[in-house]
Amino acid sequence: MISTNILSSLVLLVLYSLSIHLGVLSDQTLPALLVIGLVISIIAIRKRLWITLPLIPTGIYLLWSSQSTATFFLLPPILINVLLALLFGSTLLPGAKPIITQFAEIMRDELDADTRRYTRQVTVAWVIFFILMAIESALLALFAPPLIWSLFTNLINYLFLCLFFVVEYRIRIIQFTELKHPHFIDFIRSLAKINPKCIKTF
Repeated sequence: MISTNILSSLVLLVLYSLSIHLGVLSDQTLPALLVIGLVISIIAIRKRLWITLPLIPTGIYLLWSSQSTATFFLLPPILINVLLALLFGSTLLPGAKPIITQFAEIMRDELDADTRRYTRQVTVAWVIFFILMAIESALLALFAPPLIWSLFTNLINYLFLCLFFVVEYRIRIIQFTELKHPHFIDFIRSLAKINPKCIKTF
């Protein structure tokens, strides 16, 4: 069963995407700002950053009352993908262990040379994916109508993400027929249970 933390994160992600999209359609940005504030508050509480809590309502009000709220909403899809590309890419540097290799070691223990090579290639593929998503988000922010931008950043890009998982899973099954592979849903559940603290990055 997926942990409560994972489920709550998924619920917050859905609420965020839905509020952003509805905000674009109705030109009402306050609901999305409130969801963002809720997410930041939950993170601050988990990290025990109590001093930041009084600053969150102030930040929400300043953004809501300013003329730059729409621009603020354009940045997260770009920045998140850039940060993920840097995170995954940092594990490809000399002396580091590719992040997908680390996931595979946690889930399978011992890995042979072919599996390590494959997991490194998958890490490279994820870096390329995040870079492409960042470029796409930036181009949409610059040139696309708000509705098209919202459809991609709040819906279609998540479908691309799911498709990447499915395609990689199928390639892995075809390439490593001698290994026992869990059902896709079981694989996602196992992935979700991994403690992020077990993953080393630069």
